[in-house]
Amino acid sequence: MDREILFRGRTMKTRFGGGKWIEGFFAAIITGTEKGCFKTEFVDPATVGQYTGLTDRNGAKIFVGDILYKEGHWTFYVGYEMGAFRAIPLEPVQKLNWSHCTLEEFLRVGMGDCKGFEVIGNIHDNPELLKEKSK
Repeated sequence: MDREILFRGRTMKTRFGGGKWIEGFFAAIITGTEKGCFKTEFVDPATVGQYTGLTDRNGAKIFVGDILYKEGHWTFYVGYEMGAFRAIPLEPVQKLNWSHCTLEEFLRVGMGDCKGFEVIGNIHDNPELLKEKSK
């Protein structure tokens, strides 16, 4: 699968702001120049997630750490384990069935593709979604 290599991360919060999501390089993003000086924004490494090459039903890019939902189907988040993107279901019963399944296998066997799913948040900004669904 050919895909764009892209990362997303949340900028570090400082007294000048920060805490916004940006896409690009891992350590710093060049956001513009002013009189020959580069402006950089440093990213919290714990929030960095790679682009999977897939989009949801709204055309939003799906990154590692995103939580996806489809009415009447499983809610899962995207992880990266053992060298592959993984669909990690939030329901305990589902974890038994899909815990070792790659994202590609999950979509091919279980759902067909991501077009019916919607990104409803991510594990960094919306940890409450993980708790609610796992009860």
